[in-house]
Amino acid sequence: LGGGMLTAMSHDYRVMKAKKGFMCMNELLIGLPISPPLTAVLQVKITDPQVLREVTLEATRFSAEEAFRQKLIDAVGDSETHALEVAVGLAIKKAKITVKAGWNYGQVKRDNYAHVREVVEKTAKNYDPTASAALLMKASM
Repeated sequence: LGGGMLTAMSHDYRVMKAKKGFMCMNELLIGLPISPPLTAVLQVKITDPQVLREVTLEATRFSAEEAFRQKLIDAVGDSETHALEVAVGLAIKKAKITVKAGWNYGQVKRDNYAHVREVVEKTAKNYDPTASAALLMKASM
């Protein structure tokens, strides 16, 4: 909780340990809006509109198995050790692609996420930290 799902969704690949923990966005339940940049990240990473609705409008809690079925994560490890092994294996496999693609890999990522960058830049121009602080204060009461 507390931004964990958003942090995970900001990464290219995600691995969870089975039978412990869950993914969810409880912002709705505690009165916090999801900012436009974070919404843009979720819209790019969660391509099924029904799953996006479950995440953002229903604050659904997903176990590792359910998160995998809904394509929120890429793999599940049976234990902490196994999850780490799976994550390292995935990183090595993907690193080979990155090395082979060279500079083009970064360009493809920039193109894939251009919409997110545009939303972040637009939001940054209009950002009011006092409004954000007021929302957090209101939610904590």
